[in-house]
Formats: sequence, structure tokens, C-alpha cells
Amino acid sequence: MGDSIENNREITLNIWEAVINGGADIHRDLSDSILQALIARINVTPYPEKSEDLREKILELLRLCLRFRDSLPSSVGELSVAMAKCLGDPSSTIKNVTE
Repeated sequence: MGDSIENNREITLNIWEAVINGGADIHRDLSDSILQALIARINVTPYPEKSEDLREKILELLRLCLRFRDSLPSSVGELSVAMAKCLGDPSSTIKNVTE
């Protein structure tokens, strides 16, 4: 990834992943904020992330966030729209991750 914006996006996603995977006791508001940010990012078309790898990373983080929840997020409607948009992604990898 030669583009500095793409590099910054990747770094941000890696930081979020480390926080979520680190077993840190994430405050519910922070968890909801991360979920909202990921869902909002997916719901933008055309996709801000031109890189298929970054779009895949966003979906993996979304899945991680949802795995640690004991209930559906309040944004379940927006989440459904995001998943539908992912199924329309031109990348077959993204479609597979979504399923």
C-alpha cells in the first residue's frame, strides 16, 4: 500500500484489532462507537477503501466486535444494510467473509 491515506487506515484498523483482541475490558460506549464507525464505513458507497484487504479487515473487526456482545447492537438495521452492501461488493473474498 503506497498511499499514505490507505496506510493510515490500515494502522487504525490494526490498533482497533489489538484493543479488541487484547482482551481489554472495553467500555460499552467505546465498543458501540467502534461498531458504529465500522458500520458507517461499510455503508458508504463507493467504498472509501479501494483496497480489498482493508475492506476485509473492516469486516473481520465487525465480526470480532459482535462476537463479544451479549445482545444485538441498537444499530441492527444499519448493520443489516451494511451486510447487504457487502454482498454486492465486486470482490468475491468480501462476499465470502460476509457469509
